[in-house]
Amino acid sequence: MVRSVAWPIFLTPLTLVATLVVFTAMSSPDRTVAVANDAPPDFVEALSTAGFHPLAVAEPTAAVDDGTTLLATDGQVVWTSTTNDATLALEHAVRTHRGSGWVLVFQRTPPDDDVLRSLGGLTLRPLSMLFVLYALVFSLGAISRDRDAQILDVELSLPMPAWGPVLARWCASVAILAPAHGLAVLLLQLIMPATDPLQFLLRGTGAIAAAAAVGVAVAGGAGRRQGFSGPFAAGSIVVAGAFTIGPSLPVAGDWLPIFTLFTDAPGASSLVLGLLAGPMGAWLHAWRGQRVP
Repeated sequence: MVRSVAWPIFLTPLTLVATLVVFTAMSSPDRTVAVANDAPPDFVEALSTAGFHPLAVAEPTAAVDDGTTLLATDGQVVWTSTTNDATLALEHAVRTHRGSGWVLVFQRTPPDDDVLRSLGGLTLRPLSMLFVLYALVFSLGAISRDRDAQILDVELSLPMPAWGPVLARWCASVAILAPAHGLAVLLLQLIMPATDPLQFLLRGTGAIAAAAAVGVAVAGGAGRRQGFSGPFAAGSIVVAGAFTIGPSLPVAGDWLPIFTLFTDAPGASSLVLGLLAGPMGAWLHAWRGQRVP
């Protein structure tokens, strides 16, 4: 149980961090610079101070031509086979050392904070989608597992409404997955902040509650009698269809849980309606089993 809940929490953040590490390593420019064997020591030291790694060779241009280095200079001319920032930085270092009449000032403009936060929001959407699909499986599996173990049959024989045990499993699913989703959102916020993460959290929690309600509603006889694949396929179609077509349906995309997952609608309505979907799903499960008193 612990591993199955903890895995989705860290899956997306760790995947994102690993992707950023690999991308950074692959895109980081090689700052090795080929210089002539007789290059002045003060020039070599200036290149080292600028963050380059001078490599003494017989012919600097040949080093670029044969791929030994991406950059080369003789102290007056810069040769390069790349277009990354290192080329501009090398030209700046060469001009500065020569005391050129004008020096190339290289300064990277940082991305706009709103753009970065918008990108952060793009990572929260698939995270919520992962937890929504997990909520469907989690609640459906709770019904199927307890039916196979005859635990559900024992509870249904007690003097209580037939939807009671089903509603209890929906509550357990939401109580476990909603905090896990919140922790995952927090971890992503630490890595890549998003604009108004509270709304993402509310929409995600409402969608988790609604998906869990779909799971208990479609469970039917899932377990030893009917198997798991049929109800799971039906629930997957409902859930995946909802967050897929949500952005194209103005009313549903603004209010309904799961439908709002890939929209920027306020999350309060999604949360409230998602929580209301739980009792409805439990009642529908009991009604399908002809157990409603």
